[in-house]
Amino acid sequence: MRLRSCSSCRTLLLQSLSDKDLCLASRGLVEVLLCVVSNDLFFRIYKLPTLFFHLKKTLATNECEAYPTESLALAALQRDLYQTSPGIACAYHEQVDKSIVCSMSRAKRWVYTIFDECCESANITMVPGKHLPDDTNVEALALFKEHNEEKKLCKRNVSPF
Repeated sequence: MRLRSCSSCRTLLLQSLSDKDLCLASRGLVEVLLCVVSNDLFFRIYKLPTLFFHLKKTLATNECEAYPTESLALAALQRDLYQTSPGIACAYHEQVDKSIVCSMSRAKRWVYTIFDECCESANITMVPGKHLPDDTNVEALALFKEHNEEKKLCKRNVSPF
């Protein structure tokens, strides 16, 4: 789960990968959060795959760019392509070589996955250290994506006749 506050919109967002994660949130944590925030603050809990699904759908320039179902957004997050990226965990977990279990690392990996899938559609140039891990070779990534795009076929546009 991840907590974020938007000062201009007076909304507190709590994002999670799954319903199971939401259930694991202790009642005490939610009670503390509700006590800390002001009474006029709106409190919502979102599933991260739902946000990701709608983001891809909104940014898509054609039907093939969007995920047809929320479960594919979840699958993309669960692939965890950035789990071996160095330097994205907190200092403690980096030191004890447990960066894969670090909450900071997990949150960054989810964000990198979403950026990887959405930046191009939003006309955002991805910058290592900001949209991708520091050690990412952007040119190699672009060539890899270009190669995979040539092989991709959008089955939703193929007629059975």
